[in-house]
Amino acid sequence: MKIISRKSVKSMSGEDVKIMNVFWNALAPVDFSKSAQVQGTLSHVAAEVLLSKLLRRVLKMEQRGFMELGVIHLLSQPFLGGLFFGANPNDVSNSTVMQAAQDGAKQTPAVLIAGYIVATSQKGFALPSFSVRDILITLASKIGTRVIITQAFNSIPTFIQNGFGQHDALVNAQKRAGILKNE
Repeated sequence: MKIISRKSVKSMSGEDVKIMNVFWNALAPVDFSKSAQVQGTLSHVAAEVLLSKLLRRVLKMEQRGFMELGVIHLLSQPFLGGLFFGANPNDVSNSTVMQAAQDGAKQTPAVLIAGYIVATSQKGFALPSFSVRDILITLASKIGTRVIITQAFNSIPTFIQNGFGQHDALVNAQKRAGILKNE
């Protein structure tokens, strides 16, 4: 079995490079050579899971386990920038509440795709089916998480701020390389 590095990908044909980029994009959120990026990804996932659990409990919705929600939100990370439509995400350190809400809403399709992937792994292939409540809870948790992070940004420790900043840089890099361009 031959291990392909990023350097050897550059010598491949255009189609091979695109296929390998899918692999590298899936690993980018947990690239251990960039500790701030891993910390930012894990902080985002933890915040999203906690808010989702809280909203599900308050709204008396179907409860999902921490592990299932964690896997869904972690699986959504490689899709965040590629499916981010419209203008680039605003900087987490100085977004307004409205900008943060819009950025959170734009990340919802990535979580829905990750939810479908998890459902497929549990039940097999089927047409994607999400209830309106599932979509609304996902939307509310993504918006709420982004708003809370931006509003609390200046009062959280510097290493967590750096992680969130690195996570935003990852999403922006995914957005630049993605097919949905700002038009």
